[in-house]
Amino acid sequence: MASGVFVEAAELVGNALGQRKPQLGRQCVLMCLGLTVTFVIVNLSVTLLLQSFILTLFTGNTEVRTLFRKMLSLYARYHIFDCNQSCMMGALCGCSL
Repeated sequence: MASGVFVEAAELVGNALGQRKPQLGRQCVLMCLGLTVTFVIVNLSVTLLLQSFILTLFTGNTEVRTLFRKMLSLYARYHIFDCNQSCMMGALCGCSL
């Protein structure tokens, strides 16, 4: 999903700048950022709500469960910044940078 927004941002921004419509390019970037934030919220919500179920699928070991819960906060922080970075990288590719 995040890579799809990357491609979408590059395509939309590139097209807008090619048409000499920088304001449209700006609107496209904001729309892509909005989609990215929505994706992050949904993805993290599902992961956090279903963490016990996810753990049950893979292990019954209590040490692994404890480690997973500790690592989940790191994953959440990484995921937020990585998705936003991917979206903005797409926008910069659309600008030919």
